[in-house]
Amino acid sequence: MRLLIYLFLTTLLLLIIVTYTFAVSAVSAVSAVSAVSAVSAADTVAVTPSEGPAPVVDTLVTKQWVEYCLANKNFNLARERINEMLAHYPNDRELLKLLGDIEKATGNEEASKLAYQRAENGVAKPAKWKKQAGLTTGYDSNVSLLPDYNGSDSVGSIYINPAARASMSTEFKNSPLQLNFGASYMQNLAESAKTSNNMPLNVTATWQIPGTFATKHKLSVSNDTTLVYSNAKSHMAPFSLGDTITLTKELDLNIKELDVNSGHIFKINLPLAYTAYPDAGTRRENVRDGFSSGVGATHEHKFEIVNFIEGFKYLHQFARGDNYKANVIELSISTQMITFFNVDTSLLASYTNTKYPKSLEDRADSKIDLTINLAREIRYFDLPLVTTASFGYKRNNSSVESAEYNKKVIAIEVNYAF
Repeated sequence: MRLLIYLFLTTLLLLIIVTYTFAVSAVSAVSAVSAVSAVSAADTVAVTPSEGPAPVVDTLVTKQWVEYCLANKNFNLARERINEMLAHYPNDRELLKLLGDIEKATGNEEASKLAYQRAENGVAKPAKWKKQAGLTTGYDSNVSLLPDYNGSDSVGSIYINPAARASMSTEFKNSPLQLNFGASYMQNLAESAKTSNNMPLNVTATWQIPGTFATKHKLSVSNDTTLVYSNAKSHMAPFSLGDTITLTKELDLNIKELDVNSGHIFKINLPLAYTAYPDAGTRRENVRDGFSSGVGATHEHKFEIVNFIEGFKYLHQFARGDNYKANVIELSISTQMITFFNVDTSLLASYTNTKYPKSLEDRADSKIDLTINLAREIRYFDLPLVTTASFGYKRNNSSVESAEYNKKVIAIEVNYAF
């Protein structure tokens, strides 16, 4: 408990110091950017419009730039950037949607409706693959999540985890479709942990159907369908996690205030999922297959250069086996900011309370998760590699002694996208 309090206070102190130190720098950066953009506008020359969509990278950078300008109440600069891009790509659907967002934020309802209508008839991005390779190494203090009385320190291990991922974004029936493929190999170096070595494989497909916008508040309704296949077989152990398939249907209600510069975004999530696990044996009470449903809500807001997200989630698991029927409540808070030397710093803390009302032991758990990530792009031999240092801590308290554990992980990850 002392360690948990120490980590929480240290994280809070770090957040306060970083926020105070860089708030002034953020304001200065906006002024400097405005001056540079004014010079660029004076040097604008005639361009030849393209009938196709803008390059994916250009659209991504423009979107980030517009959101940054809106968050700092610089409407003119945001509109100037969009119009500059539309001069090159007048039919790009995503750029036209951004223009509609800008006009709506400034109260120009007719102009925003026109921009959204143009976006409906615009040109979509072609299917594009993104590939990524990475290598993670670190130390895990409790590889197998053994209970405290077993001496979890004895199963700690240094590990190596190479991974490869590929994703493809396209459109299906005028709605975004995202496909993700991932494979990795987890190698624990300690002899006592080698039975946990495995080769996970994940395949995810997400299809999102966007909705419309309300008049007074920016309300978007999306209908997400996600299919996840996961396989994590251990080639050195007498057991196998086997194949796991999850089909999730989510209804997302996203609410942004009309004045998006206030930085408040509210989201309500209504998930319904069915998960099929590998065979749990002949004991019916241990079968985890079944439906789960619930409700979640998040509030995202910005203070100077720091993004905050507070979240709440309730989930009921209708597992076939009584030992896995559960009610889950989760509270979370996360922050994200760009700090010194362009380091992307994120902090995450969550508390989860899980009760198994029909289990044989009337089990009840409470878990605390703390994670700190520091990421920065560093060029090695002219290759842009994203290097991430992370620290994670988990503590699970349970009414069942064999389910209590603590876990600490320190890791360094290097990723290359191509």
